[in-house]
Amino acid sequence: MRKLYLIIISIAMFACKQNVIVRPVQVAAKDTLSLSNINLCFVTQQNNWKAILYTFAQPIELLTTSLKDSLKVNFTSVNGTIESPVALCLIHKDTTFLFKYYLKNTQATIATLKDYRSSKTVNPDSSLQHDKVLYALDKWQNLQQHNGSLFLQQQIGHAGIVKTENAIQNNNLSAFYVQPGSATNILLSVNKDALNLFYILKTNIIKDRYNNIIANGTKVCFEGKKDSTTTKMFSPTIGGSASIKIPIKDFKFTFLKASIQSVSSSTIYLN
Repeated sequence: MRKLYLIIISIAMFACKQNVIVRPVQVAAKDTLSLSNINLCFVTQQNNWKAILYTFAQPIELLTTSLKDSLKVNFTSVNGTIESPVALCLIHKDTTFLFKYYLKNTQATIATLKDYRSSKTVNPDSSLQHDKVLYALDKWQNLQQHNGSLFLQQQIGHAGIVKTENAIQNNNLSAFYVQPGSATNILLSVNKDALNLFYILKTNIIKDRYNNIIANGTKVCFEGKKDSTTTKMFSPTIGGSASIKIPIKDFKFTFLKASIQSVSSSTIYLN
């Protein structure tokens, strides 16, 4: 009986040894692959391998061909990819082996310049400086050297003059903006309409400290005080000026001023 057990154990150990999957050995080992033409050969005693290339963008199943004592792995593509480290996974039943490479494109494409600004909008109220990062991307979104560098970084200061400018000529998506700042002075004038039914209140053309006309749509508050009553009315600027029309019968003998945030005009008296 003991001899029988020894025979069974020996047979089991031999069977297990025969089922061990040995790591395939690559012929003419390389560390770089090209997606346009992957052509690899491995020495292996097993058949029925599956090969998957795990890239930065997505996994790609490759074509496998089993020959006597060897495995061919192939793939061709007319497209490029994001160049990055990749892993080739060879799978046989429940056993996997990883082989690491760097994936590159063989065909160079024309690089497109990109100009990143932070922030894209500056104004005198905060800062007239922003950071510029200039870089180049190829068709497949890989960084390319431009003038010997992957990135060109600068800090740029602007005069306080309102403008819209393309960072890259003829490329509107690269535009950055210098916007006007806040009002520095408000003058308020009043007139009556031809029938003396309304007051027409109007501000001057309001400007910032760099003499830029403030932004269209800036809200101006017209605040009137009569006896113990305060009335607030709002009007947006157009071309730097705002105006309102109010009935004389309701606002006669009212003290009124115009303001934008903390900047106010002198108070005028409506009579």
